Amino acid sequence: MTRNLSFHGKALKIECSEKAEKMANRLDAPVVMEMQIYFSCMIGKRLAYYSAADIPGTYRLEADPFREILADAQPLTGKIHVRFNIVMTKNCLVSDYMGPPPVTDFTVARSEAFVPNWLTIDFKDGMFVGEFGWFGSESALPNTRQIRCAAVGSHLQAP
Repeated sequence: MTRNLSFHGKALKIECSEKAEKMANRLDAPVVMEMQIYFSCMIGKRLAYYSAADIPGTYRLEADPFREILADAQPLTGKIHVRFNIVMTKNCLVSDYMGPPPVTDFTVARSEAFVPNWLTIDFKDGMFVGEFGWFGSESALPNTRQIRCAAVGSHLQAP
């Protein structure tokens, strides 16, 4: 499946593999895939996975925080939603936070300049995985940090 969404007025092309689409249709609860431009000591690309349910490979949020994130996301499938966020941590850290990091208020004058041009989504080893980038980025180069719970495996079994 190929779809286009728009964040801050900029188009984002999403390529979702057939396997990922099939597995998304089998989800019991929504999952938000949040593309993050992560400002800390350095700039990083992160793809965080959130749900209010216990879905392996996602970071479980309480109902109210999940509703807030979901409200700011756009539907890709019936259960998969995509969100874009620019994040700045309160202090410089060497390691990533699991889940939503403690952040400072951070205003970006031109958020659209940071919105990626493409996102790919697949399903491997019992979990959704993804990469995102900009024109000129190599889509085959895995350099997006996957932020999720420590769970391995899945109750969703690939056909």
